[in-house]
Amino acid sequence: ARQVDRQVDRVPELDGLRLLEWAVGSSLAPSRVLRGSLITNACHGKSGAPRTTVTTVIRVRHRYGHESKQVGDLWLPDHVSPGGAPVVVLIHGGWWRSVYTRSLMDRLARATVLRGWAAWNIEYRRIGRFGGGGGWPATFFDIGKAIDHVAVLAGADRSRVVTCGHSAGGHLALWPAVRGRPLPEVPGDPPTVQLVGAVSLAGAVDLESAADLGLGGGAVPQFLGGTPASCPERYQAGSPIALLPLGIPQVLIHGLADTPV
Repeated sequence: ARQVDRQVDRVPELDGLRLLEWAVGSSLAPSRVLRGSLITNACHGKSGAPRTTVTTVIRVRHRYGHESKQVGDLWLPDHVSPGGAPVVVLIHGGWWRSVYTRSLMDRLARATVLRGWAAWNIEYRRIGRFGGGGGWPATFFDIGKAIDHVAVLAGADRSRVVTCGHSAGGHLALWPAVRGRPLPEVPGDPPTVQLVGAVSLAGAVDLESAADLGLGGGAVPQFLGGTPASCPERYQAGSPIALLPLGIPQVLIHGLADTPV
């Protein structure tokens, strides 16, 4: 059994969008819940929300690599400050399977921009037919490349980047915090964009336990290419709970009645 030091805060009773505000705001300034803007006063005194109302949402598709699945949609407000808008990297779930796509996060991306932030809604290689050859280590490479691509996105502030993922995307939102660690089995290059926080919504954050429980119809061994017994090093390098402390503020939101994850 693992002993994990943890701090549990009561989540306020908020609607979905205000809950996201609370979650990302808490990840950026964990000592207090930010009131109003998600990223106001969070990073070196910068303010993340524009002072004008967002009336138009701009959506531009970008490629962050040469593989067919290495693509994302940058959602921006119509007015961006000269320093760029703070960025929420949205990572969809679906047990890393190809049947699920980034379109799951489109409504959240739009709502994020209406708060005055940029949303980088990314796709990545996934497992299964038409998934592009995802799994270990390709999916991990893609997540790192997509985050680093924020550095060249016009209108994005690379110094204020958080991840927010749901289900399997919650796993992929937390994992990039350890990029650059001197661990031989952690895939990918050292990061060029550093995260300042991460939010996991119903995330699969303990891959070994998820594999042992057979969650997702055996999705975890399919994703990592084996069981905890056959490739323990992959579980050690790819599971957020095995990599604690992650080194950045994080917020995990999980329903007590959630049985799929």
